[in-house]
Amino acid sequence: AVAPIAWGANYYVIHQFLPDTGPFWGAALRALPAGILLLLLSRRIPRGAWWWRSVVLGTLNVGAFFLLIHLTAQLLPTSIAAVVMAASPVVMMLLAWALLSERPQLLRLGSATLAIGGVAVMLLGGSANLSVGGIVASISAMVMSSLGFVLAQRWTRDGSVDVLSMTAWQLLAGGLLVLPFALIFDDAPPPMSIDSLIGLSY
Repeated sequence: AVAPIAWGANYYVIHQFLPDTGPFWGAALRALPAGILLLLLSRRIPRGAWWWRSVVLGTLNVGAFFLLIHLTAQLLPTSIAAVVMAASPVVMMLLAWALLSERPQLLRLGSATLAIGGVAVMLLGGSANLSVGGIVASISAMVMSSLGFVLAQRWTRDGSVDVLSMTAWQLLAGGLLVLPFALIFDDAPPPMSIDSLIGLSY
């Protein structure tokens, strides 16, 4: 239960503690320090195919994903942003079926359908003035992370890479990917207030 609670709170933390951080700096500052810390802990660098795999996963799961999540948190109410991600099990099951030949089980499909229904109720119910850009960003982030999750499963089936190292590589690749865009489009790094440090640490 810790993972979904922490993840759902992520939108609130970005919205409340990082309101003035540009989306590119928001993504870079969330990814790079964490990636460096995990790399120091794992003490392992990519080898062979994992150089380009880290870039692919870093883009899907970190760089572009963090950017889209930051935009989502700024453009949508926290509750809407969090509940859209409830559709990810359906996307993951379909992608796993296509890429891993894992046929979706009936019970999982039923549960995922209920989740989609909840998303529809939230989006089409009483929320009148939702940002179209925010919804597109949220759905895009959900699809990208689902694809990244399935690819990570496919590429780690042989057990040759541990989770800590793979996560460090993804964070560094994703953070380095958005850093040039942050320098170009978001200008100077934002000032680090206590609130900003709390938000980034979370």
